[in-house]
Amino acid sequence: MVFQEYIKMWETHGIRPTSPVTINEELINKLRNQADICDFIWIVNASNQKNKTPINLSVTVMAEIRRLADLLLSHKSCRDYGIADLENRAMRHFTRDVPKRFIDRQPYIRKILETYYTDGESLRERKQAFEASLPGKNDIEDAESQLRKSASEIISRDSVLDQVDINFKREGKKLKDNWLEITKQNIEMWFGKK
Repeated sequence: MVFQEYIKMWETHGIRPTSPVTINEELINKLRNQADICDFIWIVNASNQKNKTPINLSVTVMAEIRRLADLLLSHKSCRDYGIADLENRAMRHFTRDVPKRFIDRQPYIRKILETYYTDGESLRERKQAFEASLPGKNDIEDAESQLRKSASEIISRDSVLDQVDINFKREGKKLKDNWLEITKQNIEMWFGKK
């Protein structure tokens, strides 16, 4: 079964963490009820999947619920359930949830996810850090070719790194905080230069 309507709600109104989340007992116990649990498992499962097709998300969320069954059955809202009851409840949730209720639950789910990051960063800051990157070999080669005026010209590593920084800013990409040190080591490894 593919949860088409639920997927549409999630794509339109759902939370999408960019950093992996590991579901644990502490997180599950912060959730209020079965609807929160289903939404939370969906969000985490979807954020951990590369293949976000409807069929894959539908199959993998149910597999994740089965995998977490022992943990879920210990939650206060599921104590009188068996595994089959839990699966049936999840199926009903993903096939019959109403957009208004889904939207109303999202701020609470966001709050739970924000508390997951123990270093005190908000989800937005975590996303920005996750999206920051390191220059690759092609970025270095491109920067060097932009600076080169003749084939025999020698261009300093620092000039190339300055150009990489300019290129990333121009493209709206964020560099990791430690990009300079790591990239210097990478240049030495890739090109044998200091």
